[in-house]
Amino acid sequence: MKINFSKFRSVFLFLQFISTASYSLGQTYYPFENSKSPVKDNSPGPSLNDCDTINGQVPSQNGQLGSVVVKYVVRKDGLVRDVIVDKSSGFKSLDNAVRKTMIECKFSPQPGEESVIPTWYTKTFNFNRHHGFVNAFKSCPRPEYPRSALRRELEGTAQIDATTTDAGKINNIVLIKSSGYRVLDNAFIKSLRSCQLPPDPDGQSRAIKMQHTWNIEPKNGTQPELLRHSCSASSLLRIPDFAELGRGIVVSGTISENGSPKEISIEWESTDDNLNAESLRIFESCKFNPATEHSKYAERWISMRFLPK
Repeated sequence: MKINFSKFRSVFLFLQFISTASYSLGQTYYPFENSKSPVKDNSPGPSLNDCDTINGQVPSQNGQLGSVVVKYVVRKDGLVRDVIVDKSSGFKSLDNAVRKTMIECKFSPQPGEESVIPTWYTKTFNFNRHHGFVNAFKSCPRPEYPRSALRRELEGTAQIDATTTDAGKINNIVLIKSSGYRVLDNAFIKSLRSCQLPPDPDGQSRAIKMQHTWNIEPKNGTQPELLRHSCSASSLLRIPDFAELGRGIVVSGTISENGSPKEISIEWESTDDNLNAESLRIFESCKFNPATEHSKYAERWISMRFLPK
């Protein structure tokens, strides 16, 4: 029988190539079952090289708090290959935020870690501080709209600073921006006092910011619009931008169909009577584009906030 050595050599080289390629891939993509057991949290693991949000606390979202424990493998090039949530915070969005952050980070592998068998490291992230404002009622019952506010169609967004106990109770509530109406602000604050957030995993109190928007839907028209240039100048008070914080003095009143204010009263006052009187004077001097309802001018309530100069 005549053996075709040329074909035999081709098959041999092909099998050798497959074997070499498989070994090369195996050095980069390790099978899960060959991994070492995860090391403990007190192991230094690979040092962090490039990551924007992994140091410190990952910002919590929507009032969701808790701890996430992840296991991960760092490749030789410093990239994270696998991330597994070993202990959930109880909120899928927080778990996914940690996992996404870990995958996008770059590490400097420890010297001497040249083995083809990867090491699983363990890291804990605590969502124990709010960054920016969060919707209070993702974790708390939504308060009922006060009937008097519904009758007058009052709307606005209230913002507060507060602290929580280690058990998740909210206290030390400070109104840092009024909704524009005392009745809405008080309803918001009252609801927070009975709210229960998840306990802090480290048993510590924490500072938080919360906000709630009172909004009536559907709308049949538009709200009054302040014409800022029409207001009298003042050496004592100023009208802040909408996003600027500070409760200040809050004045409300009805805007008539011709754009003039009436039924003016102070919602939140100052301890300085002169400033209170000045706020009423400025509000009364302002002109407005009147509200509309079903394409006709209508009376509506509006509020204005004043901060000291």
